Amino acid sequence: MSHAFQASEIGSQLVKDKADRAARAIPPLWPLASSVAVNPFLGQTEECLAQAGARLARVAGAPVTMPRGWYRDKILAGVISDEDLSDAWSKAPKALRPTDILSLKAAAAQDAPNPRALPTVADLAAGVSGVDWPGLIAERLGAWAAGYFDAGQALWAAPRGKTAFAAWRAAAMHDLTPEIAGLSGFALHVSEAPNDAASAIAGAVNRLGLGEAALETYFHQMLMTLGGWAQYARYKLWQAELGGGTDEAITDLLAIRLTWEEALFARYEAQISTAWAQTRARHAEPDPCGRANEPVAVSAVSADSEARASDGPQAV
Repeated sequence: MSHAFQASEIGSQLVKDKADRAARAIPPLWPLASSVAVNPFLGQTEECLAQAGARLARVAGAPVTMPRGWYRDKILAGVISDEDLSDAWSKAPKALRPTDILSLKAAAAQDAPNPRALPTVADLAAGVSGVDWPGLIAERLGAWAAGYFDAGQALWAAPRGKTAFAAWRAAAMHDLTPEIAGLSGFALHVSEAPNDAASAIAGAVNRLGLGEAALETYFHQMLMTLGGWAQYARYKLWQAELGGGTDEAITDLLAIRLTWEEALFARYEAQISTAWAQTRARHAEPDPCGRANEPVAVSAVSADSEARASDGPQAV
């Protein structure tokens, strides 16, 4: 494994901006004591349905509408009328809609494949090594984060006074689990990483060959792989900003996840470079929402028809 960190070829301010945008695409998660319900699509409130659907399919393989069969049943039952479909069709972007209502109904009659997230470096490394790297990353990060974010319940809390990234590095440099699993030199890789998150992110970006256009959705995907920890860190940022401050925990988590990606890429580059180049190109595509033109139009039924179809979950 090569442990050299390259100088940033992409400006640090650009990396910070993209990291911040990715962080704000994550919905915050309030502690149970607060009992605050959060819209899971809060980070996509400024995007249209097609854009949000394309983004979440790319980074998480998550649908934002009901399956086509749900709409098909409502159409056959008359709950969604031809008038509703016509209204939805007229409001859909021209580039994303079928040619006419008959084509729209024909699209609804055919099931669409489930969205699949783009593979991460950890996914690709797992495919060639047989080691569940995504699972191991989730387990090791969760074990550390449970102590670091502890609010007084842990019997053995993590030391305070360091940033999340610095605290993780201090622990990861002595964690032999990744090396036992096959990622030789991981502790040394972590020890040679920059001590600040922004520099670590910039180094990983250049080591992975990521261009500007790929950064936002790739960063978003990295945070999505962290599940509730990224959402809790987003909550800490939300709370800090209410008081006029800020919190860097979510950026630190991004740096941690990228450090894993960088180490795995160094270990398996020869086997995954072609697949990773394809994934990188997909992340850089300017606007992927055109891929899902038919589901977008089908899901864009009017508010009236959605209300009448209230016996099932509602489309976003």
